[in-house]
Amino acid sequence: MSASKKLDLSSFESKEDTSSTQVKHNKYAQYLEKELAKTSAVSEVKRISMAFTDNNYEFIIDETSKLGINCTYFLNSLIRIMDVNEVDKYVESQPLRKGNNAIKRKGHPAKRINLKFPLDTYQKMADGAERNGTTLTQYLNMIIEVYKLDKNN
Repeated sequence: MSASKKLDLSSFESKEDTSSTQVKHNKYAQYLEKELAKTSAVSEVKRISMAFTDNNYEFIIDETSKLGINCTYFLNSLIRIMDVNEVDKYVESQPLRKGNNAIKRKGHPAKRINLKFPLDTYQKMADGAERNGTTLTQYLNMIIEVYKLDKNN
């Protein structure tokens, strides 16, 4: 027998290119996101890997597939159009806990999406999270819940 071969994993060690980790949408959605970045008065972005509840994750994937846009564009647009008073009312209506947490169970990893937020949407989310005593991720999950409630009515 020949000497054992060592598996070369050097090509997988680079963590700089993460473009293949998310569902890719069509070229028009990428174009729209680039145009949004150009027209936005804000040039800096915050990158956050957010966990979503199973229902919210499925909703995001379904909506972005229907609309032909990517997750970042969809969620940033949702943050911009959402009325903060509606989200505050939703938080107050929760009987036991503030916010919707992505469940942490052993052997059941959270559904995560790596998102970029321009400073205007990041600040709106941060203000709402601070006002309601939640994290950014919990606040975004609540925005999605309010949007789903409005959409179903």
